[in-house]
Formats: sequence, C-alpha cells, structure tokens
Amino acid sequence: EGKVERKFINHKNHNDETIVFDNGEETVLISGYREISIGDSVVKTANSFLLRIYKPSDTLELTYMLPCKEKGDFFYGGIQ
Repeated sequence: EGKVERKFINHKNHNDETIVFDNGEETVLISGYREISIGDSVVKTANSFLLRIYKPSDTLELTYMLPCKEKGDFFYGGIQ
C-alpha cells in the first residue's frame, strides 16, 4: 500500500501488470491496473478481496475473487 510512483507491464515476467510505490516496493496486480494512475494511493485490505484506489477527486473500491470455477479463470468483480 502506498502512493503509486510508476506502473508498467513486465514483459520479462509473463506480462504482469506491475505498480511501484513511492517506497520502492513493486506489486503485481490481479485487477485494477487500468483504473490506477500515477499519484493515486492504493490500499489492499488484508485477508479480503478489496482494493481501494484513492484518487485526487474520488475513491474506487475494486473486488475480485479467484479462481472462479464458472468462468474457468480469474474473475474480476468490478468497480463498486
């Protein structure tokens, strides 16, 4: 969790969608990459499927579940 300093697609590691926080920590995302902008603050609630994205003018809450037997792959719960 922290403020997003940069984001990139890691082509050397299976095209993982990755964000880098202002403390240097890198995190691979399962969902939310498109919604996150540089300068946003991101908080993942421990032991949950909730990801909060704090933007200058708004807050987004994303939920996800994995795996999803019905869909056969990762399921993106969407923006609430």
